[in-house]
Amino acid sequence: MLNELIGSMEHFWRLMLLHLWQTSLVLLGLWLLSLPLRRAPAKFVHVLWSAGLIKLLLPLPVFSRLLPVLVPNGLGSSQSSPLVSGYTVVVDVLCTPPDLIRHVSQSPFFIGCVTAIWAGIGGFLLVRTLRKAFRRYESCGMPLSGLIEEDFRVLQRIVRSVGIDPSMVIISDRDVIPSIVGIVNRRFVLPMGLIRRMSEREIEAILMHENAHCMRYDTLWHFLQSIIRSIFFFYPAIFPLIRKLRSTAEMACDEHVLSHGVDARTYLAALLRSLQFGLVPVGLSSAVIGVRSSFHSRIVKIETYRRRTAMQRYYIILGAALSLVLLGSFIPPTTYAGTDESSGADTEFVEYTEPPKPINTVPPEYPERAKRDGVSGTVYVKIHIDAQGAVTETRIQEGVDGYPEFGQAAEAALIQWKFQPAELDGEPVAVWVVIPVKFALDKNTEK
Repeated sequence: MLNELIGSMEHFWRLMLLHLWQTSLVLLGLWLLSLPLRRAPAKFVHVLWSAGLIKLLLPLPVFSRLLPVLVPNGLGSSQSSPLVSGYTVVVDVLCTPPDLIRHVSQSPFFIGCVTAIWAGIGGFLLVRTLRKAFRRYESCGMPLSGLIEEDFRVLQRIVRSVGIDPSMVIISDRDVIPSIVGIVNRRFVLPMGLIRRMSEREIEAILMHENAHCMRYDTLWHFLQSIIRSIFFFYPAIFPLIRKLRSTAEMACDEHVLSHGVDARTYLAALLRSLQFGLVPVGLSSAVIGVRSSFHSRIVKIETYRRRTAMQRYYIILGAALSLVLLGSFIPPTTYAGTDESSGADTEFVEYTEPPKPINTVPPEYPERAKRDGVSGTVYVKIHIDAQGAVTETRIQEGVDGYPEFGQAAEAALIQWKFQPAELDGEPVAVWVVIPVKFALDKNTEK
């Protein structure tokens, strides 16, 4: 039971590392595609980076089984066309992060610790995100109708002119940033102190910005981004990706405000006044503190804003980004023919949905010379497991320098192992796997 659990965790992390390797290459391609979009409307740039988030959500095997339909003769066939051969090279590069997959599972203890840490931190971040997203925001202040008559009439007129239902507005007595809160039942939070310091036109500009967030469902997308960040918190690229998505969302809302005739100076004055008033955001989206580090870029964009038409090249670039994401999703994790460098022979890697599981193991004998010399180490052995679960071939991938006896002992033991065969959609398949065999003096064997 424990061996099956460890085997499942090892298989999970192998696929995870392959998936993140491919995602990183796709993000690099999206960054190159974003360079011609520097002067494009922010909504185009936002869609471009959203494609990167979509790739992160697509697990490796989603489309890989469609590959035999597109390339019926197989990727490793010697009679394949130049196009297929070129695709094979791409697959070989994208599916093989060097020296990474093999070292992911040097011991069951390592695999167990990594999985436990990931589950613990990820679970904590998920719970915190859910609590923040679904907490009740009515306590943030009073409804618009709670204002004195004069203030109520002025604000009601401004709110309705923007297209917002007055019942969705909450007036806060705290020094908070104007924000939109909630995912399903969204509310607009406005601080009373800031309202009394702003002109009617400035209040209208801020509400127009927040209403743009509402129409774009940005609170929902920000919530989903936080969920994804909680799951992939260990992936460094997730943080700049989400910052880019949120900054482009803010800039898209800025462009919405300016496109409706609001003067750039008036709008900038409203944003700066909000920034000076308070730095306590209450929701998932706010006009000022969307991404603090991007505020200077927003100022430059607002000052230099001019209405731009959607040029054809922008759509071509977005089409290329979508194609890149689909290409990264079509590439299978293991369905390709490669070369075993240690033996010079061809080794066929076969996709499987369930990894092989050992059901009968034989411990290797500790070499006498190594025992006398006090030497220990780990040997990596590639073994072929047929559809009946028998080990039919072994190859040393990495041994212990100066002590070939370790490899010989590991091969002699592994050839006697019996496995529950790997499965592809419920059918047993023959596969190659790499088994680390650890020799330590305090134990006879440890794998």
